[in-house]
Amino acid sequence: MIKPIFIISLPRSGSTLLQRIFATSSDVATCSEPWILLGDIEFVDGSVDLYSEYDMKLCRIGRSNFIAGVDEEKRKCLLRKYYSEYYSLYDGAKDKNFFLDKTPRYHLISDEIESVFGADAVIYLIRHPVSVINSIIDSFGRGKWVVPRYNIDIHRGLESLSRKTNNKNFFRYEDLVVDAEGCVKKICEIWGVDFSGIDLDRVGNISLPGLGDKTGIKKYSGINSGSRRDWSLVTKTNFRKWWVRRYVSKIGERKFSNLGYDYCETIESLRFHYKFNVFDEVIDVAWHLYGVFSAWIDLRIIKRKFSRYIKYKYAGSLR
Repeated sequence: MIKPIFIISLPRSGSTLLQRIFATSSDVATCSEPWILLGDIEFVDGSVDLYSEYDMKLCRIGRSNFIAGVDEEKRKCLLRKYYSEYYSLYDGAKDKNFFLDKTPRYHLISDEIESVFGADAVIYLIRHPVSVINSIIDSFGRGKWVVPRYNIDIHRGLESLSRKTNNKNFFRYEDLVVDAEGCVKKICEIWGVDFSGIDLDRVGNISLPGLGDKTGIKKYSGINSGSRRDWSLVTKTNFRKWWVRRYVSKIGERKFSNLGYDYCETIESLRFHYKFNVFDEVIDVAWHLYGVFSAWIDLRIIKRKFSRYIKYKYAGSLR
């Protein structure tokens, strides 16, 4: 039976790079972002807000009532067997011993994943929080301030990862790109993957189907230590500096240090500058307000409901 293994990280933290490294092994199957555990494992506890037309609140209550009458250990055992079989059905999983699932939002259910599959099935990968924000602006926002869209990652996700800092399964992106061989050897020992089957020189040739962030794949042909720290977009305007400085302050010096980063040096790097472009500042504030509004009033749900209403109304008029 195939063994599921997991990389859990924030977006833009090097998880795709690490996934591509292990994709060079003939013993590991993977696809970009399966997302198959979300919607099932996290379904019961209510920690994640879900929406559906069939009333997710009632569905959650009903399932919770049912699961309360099920033996917990047997349920976990069944989930483990079910997902092992499910992963083995993937086209590229034939004759493989491992399936690597790298889905960014699994940071929301990391404890549950450990509980079902075991702690040694999970690797946690962290990157400097300011570098993550800079990369989000660069890749997802194309230079625009789209950070509020990813609040669930940079706040709840970081909080989840910060609880794993004393774990042997905890790795830093900055260490990975400097000493890929050393880091990968340690991960292989944890997962039980044969390191001799890993080919670090072939990482640039790996292309993964499906969802996933292709920015790093396009920008770098392989492992590149030059991507460790680039804060050029974070420091572009005073608004961005103010927001990120406030964000770092909320994380706090102790937690920041536990993650392996220098709190004081980070704060010092985010000092305001007196020469600024008023237009750029106003645009950033406008994007920020739009992002906050969109997060509170989910425009995607409203758009889908409105489109469906128009569709059914029009269809009804044809009868």
